[in-house]
Amino acid sequence: MWAKLLVSNADTTTFEVDLYSWRPHQIRIHLASIGHPLVGDPLYGSIGRPLKNLPRLPGDGGYFLHAHRLGFHHLVCGERMVIEAGLPSAFCREE
Repeated sequence: MWAKLLVSNADTTTFEVDLYSWRPHQIRIHLASIGHPLVGDPLYGSIGRPLKNLPRLPGDGGYFLHAHRLGFHHLVCGERMVIEAGLPSAFCREE
């Protein structure tokens, strides 16, 4: 995994992240461990430690994580597939 800083302000930091595996906690734990937990993450707080009393379960939604581009090889034909999605409006803040 690598992460590139895109935008940082007093409240949030936006990263572009490339993953090389499908491990579901990879982004969450790595960013939390460097002091940037995902907004709304019910499991990991800053420095990558689990939150006390786990206020919600993973998968409850609410954390700001968006897959802009997914790429994979099709299982039947072997063709490289790339799917892109724009940023959800909920992620856009008016400054």
